[in-house]
Amino acid sequence: QVSSILMRGEVLSAEHLMAMHGFLLKLPKGSQRQRLFFQLLVEFAVTAGDHELAMEFLVEAIEEVEVRDLMWLEFCPLLEDIRASKRYVELHGQLRERLLGARTLTTKSV
Repeated sequence: QVSSILMRGEVLSAEHLMAMHGFLLKLPKGSQRQRLFFQLLVEFAVTAGDHELAMEFLVEAIEEVEVRDLMWLEFCPLLEDIRASKRYVELHGQLRERLLGARTLTTKSV
């Protein structure tokens, strides 16, 4: 049902977003597919105008699913509406620190 809604160019309801969320939780934790689809879920929630739900999904994506796409977080135009939120700024900093810290450790060990 979700795919047919998207194919028609319609916005997903909170109910559809939560159903999609439930499906994503069944995927292997931290898998590339789960991370990608969580990113899409955040985008769908923002597009639906549910910024609170989008932030909940974003928190889960970064803290639990281990989304680590900093370029997406910084440059995806669909996320523009939530970038000013305090929680977004915190999550961005957390992810940036985690990724740059890992990069520093890798560079030092070489």
